[in-house]
Amino acid sequence: MRIDLRTKIVDPAQQIWVVFPGRRRRFFEEFKETSRLFLELPGLGLSNALREDGSFDDHELLKRVKRSMSYGTYEDSLRAGNPIEVPADQLNQYHVDREDGRVRTMFGCVNGLFQRMKAGDLVVVPGKGAYGEVLFGEVEGNFSRDDNIQFGRFGDHSINTRRVRWIKNISERRELPRHIARHLERPPAVHQIQRSLKNDRVFGVAYESYMTHATAETIIRAPEYSGKNPLETLSFQRLLAALTAVYFAKQEGIDPAQIEEMTLDSFTNRYLPDEAFLEYQFSFASPGFVRARPRLVSLAVFLTAAVPLALAGINNMADGESIFVTNSAGELSPEIEQDVRESLEFMKATMAHRQTQEIDSMAEQSKEQLDISSSAILEDEEDEPA
Repeated sequence: MRIDLRTKIVDPAQQIWVVFPGRRRRFFEEFKETSRLFLELPGLGLSNALREDGSFDDHELLKRVKRSMSYGTYEDSLRAGNPIEVPADQLNQYHVDREDGRVRTMFGCVNGLFQRMKAGDLVVVPGKGAYGEVLFGEVEGNFSRDDNIQFGRFGDHSINTRRVRWIKNISERRELPRHIARHLERPPAVHQIQRSLKNDRVFGVAYESYMTHATAETIIRAPEYSGKNPLETLSFQRLLAALTAVYFAKQEGIDPAQIEEMTLDSFTNRYLPDEAFLEYQFSFASPGFVRARPRLVSLAVFLTAAVPLALAGINNMADGESIFVTNSAGELSPEIEQDVRESLEFMKATMAHRQTQEIDSMAEQSKEQLDISSSAILEDEEDEPA
């Protein structure tokens, strides 16, 4: 049997960016529909500003930003029916001094969006207000001089853009953890969320499961909780506790005779550590889920793999049938792959039949009551490696 984890491997160099879709978030739908990121800077003309090495001349770029802001103000005056003087096209007509704070702030946004933001970086785009939708995406490719579009509100001026592949959206910003949501509340229009153990939790919102060199997180979905019967979650919670205990029992290298006479509950109580998780978020709003961030990276990966295995039925596997662990979403380290595979084999081959039978039963009940799932899927036998 092969288990595809489908777990995002987050590179240490992957950055996290917030990009506001215009003033008052007015270009949110354009961002979403065109899969583009841009600033309200018509006629910026970055295609003509690139050096041979792909960088920009800062002095010239400041002038381009000021000119572009003048273009935008002019177009706004036309729509308001009170046109101002037509801005000059020649860059030598523009001068930026230390007091031009808005120009320098926007210069920083341009530098972030078109220079510092790299292919594969994670982008978060907030809609308007606490009830606004939030988009998560990955930047596609580095900036290209050909990535331009036009909008009617900017007259004949084109807009420089970055391409993005949307990977997820949430319906309301208030669903986000508070420390993440606060990054989406204030300008500048483009800013970076610095990587840290705490801030990396944004990956747990963008991806169903993820891992870095230091931490990992898995989400077990449970969307069908009725909200009426507290006992509906009991089998699910016992299942996750038992699977966690299985992992730690294997780490101890126990003699099978030690656990053969144990009930599953006594086994769980014996081998489930008090501090197995850095965070264990249990939510049964609609849709329900458990977001688990264990202290050990390999435990998160094990839980991701063990849930679909239990749903398929551990005792439905043939005697001697091997378990293969793969990850189509990134390269898994050999050490973690081996640890997870051996832990799954331990659960299948070492635990007593009645214990795994109870795990299968709890998984079946959890599926029936809550429709649980993880990011991992089981693949057909004919696809297994030789």
